[in-house]
Amino acid sequence: MLIVHPTLLAHGEDVALLPATGWERGVVAVILGGGAVAIGYFSRRRAWAAVTVAIALSLAGTLVLTGIRYPPRHARDFDVRPLAAVAASHAGPGGTVFGYPDLRLAYDFYLERPAGELATIARVRRMLARPEPGHVLITSRGRWQELSAEAPPSWRVLAAHTLDGREVVVVGSPPP
Repeated sequence: MLIVHPTLLAHGEDVALLPATGWERGVVAVILGGGAVAIGYFSRRRAWAAVTVAIALSLAGTLVLTGIRYPPRHARDFDVRPLAAVAASHAGPGGTVFGYPDLRLAYDFYLERPAGELATIARVRRMLARPEPGHVLITSRGRWQELSAEAPPSWRVLAAHTLDGREVVVVGSPPP
């Protein structure tokens, strides 16, 4: 069932790790099915070294397929580079980029600095109420729509990008 419907196993960003297309799932099924047959055959013959090799080859086959197919799929669905570029340029060298409620580690890499996380809505509201030059917020479009009514008008959406079907925005306040 997990080969037919892999999203039962993972959610969010982890889905990119699983075989996405029918042919990928088919190859994984053949690799694992062949491995299971080999493991059963060698187990009945008590050839434990061969069982170990069959397990290793089955795992290696699925890992090689994942290693080839995962990076482009992840880059397509979770490319934070456009958002990070806008956030870094608006924040400047001394500014701080915040995420609400959290930011993936990839942002730190592309921002070339650690990003802060505002874990509570109260902290976000405090930051928005007192705009400081170089402060930037990255959050979902839906969360920003809720917060924007309370934020001073100087806060505006600087960029928006869709990540895995969800729109994420970079919000900033222009320097005084």
